[in-house]
Amino acid sequence: MNGIRRAGGSVLASAVGALLVVALLPVGAGAAGESLSLDPADGPPNSTVAWVAGGFADCPPVDDAVPDGVVILRWDGKDELGRAKVSADDGSAASSFLVPESAKLAVHDVTATCQGDSGMVAVGRFTVTPPVVVQVLVPNVVGSSEPEARAVLEAEKFPVKVAGQGDVVTSQDPPGGTLVDPGRLVTVVLGDKPPDTVAVPLLIGLRLDAAGKKVTEAGLELGGISGDHAGVVTDQNPGPGQEVLKGAIVSISLAPVPKPFVLVPSLVGEALEGVPGILVDSGLTLGLVSGKVDPKNTDVVVSQQPLAGSTVPRDSEVNVSVQGVTPPPVEVPDVVGDDAADARSTLAALGLVPVGSEGSTGKVADEQPPAGTLVPLGSTVSLVLKPQTPWALLVVAALVALGAAVAGARGPLSRSLDRRWVRTHLDIRPGGRAQEASVTDAEAAQSAPTRVVRVVPRYDPETHVLQEEER
Repeated sequence: MNGIRRAGGSVLASAVGALLVVALLPVGAGAAGESLSLDPADGPPNSTVAWVAGGFADCPPVDDAVPDGVVILRWDGKDELGRAKVSADDGSAASSFLVPESAKLAVHDVTATCQGDSGMVAVGRFTVTPPVVVQVLVPNVVGSSEPEARAVLEAEKFPVKVAGQGDVVTSQDPPGGTLVDPGRLVTVVLGDKPPDTVAVPLLIGLRLDAAGKKVTEAGLELGGISGDHAGVVTDQNPGPGQEVLKGAIVSISLAPVPKPFVLVPSLVGEALEGVPGILVDSGLTLGLVSGKVDPKNTDVVVSQQPLAGSTVPRDSEVNVSVQGVTPPPVEVPDVVGDDAADARSTLAALGLVPVGSEGSTGKVADEQPPAGTLVPLGSTVSLVLKPQTPWALLVVAALVALGAAVAGARGPLSRSLDRRWVRTHLDIRPGGRAQEASVTDAEAAQSAPTRVVRVVPRYDPETHVLQEEER
């Protein structure tokens, strides 16, 4: 017996010592560095609390079936609130629990203990606060019979008191649409006179000022306003179309105006410069741009967030990652024989730069590089245009021919007179470039000398020189 007493005393002493250790631990910490955090640290019964227990890396598993350590959470060291496995990465365990419905309004200890080693323990403190009372709307039963009114009110857990006599409810207290604490007594007054009623207008989707105006126009009063006053009406009581007494109160709930959702387009493979326009067309905007941007190449989208096909609120941002991509080479088109303007348009449409034909008209005689050559995007293509016959030169040539014919018709004249006539009428000046036009004498055996003029026009805009040659 003495041995048993000693053993029992030893066990009791150990238990008391463990309790003392727990009691002496600082809030949120254990003897070996264990910790426990609660979020929130206070709240009413049945509220949800998230917890994280740290420093349990050395918590051993109970058996081979569960290779991970397990942390058990208890309320006031007794009732189990839940358990969670210890993470091998950081030695923590996390989960959530409900505050017991029977918890008293006081400060309670929440303990986290390693299942495989009861010496690893952390303590947190939680303060139980009074339950939050959520007010409810009183249904409107005016115009209903007594059985109907009682059924509606009792269904919403309102006790009912009936006053007066009659077939229908002519009034009630509190009025329908009033916010009250749950379980508030509602008194209904019966009468024989049909009440002067009006139909409640539809207020859903209206803003506060418009809803108030519509209620007033219907001979009712607006009251019991809840929610975001800058939003729109999402609920009303009494409901639309319900018959109520004139002057009855209509309660409304408002919420922010929700933005419409749009579909995110696919941007992968698109050039970065075109992405803002694609997003604007879809009601979205470009957010962060990441990746290696190469000014020498085309930046192409390789990934996006949100993904294509997702639905997001309008005006949301879409982030993209880009990568520089070298554009493929361009084949020089065949524009020989085309008008200069058409050739320039064809080259520009392919991303090439035409040179050598700026402001000029006519047909293209040659191009460099030649057609079919593969060149980088943005390369230049030189155009050579066919020469055009100057009309002024043709007129001068015609005048020269006419003058020669007239001179031949005059008969044999001296060379000095002919040369003087040419200088007077044709204004021919000596020059080094004269090489294709000549004036010659042709002696005939039995006729007077005949003046022959041969003019070969040259295709250039420079001054042309006619030179008389003596034969």
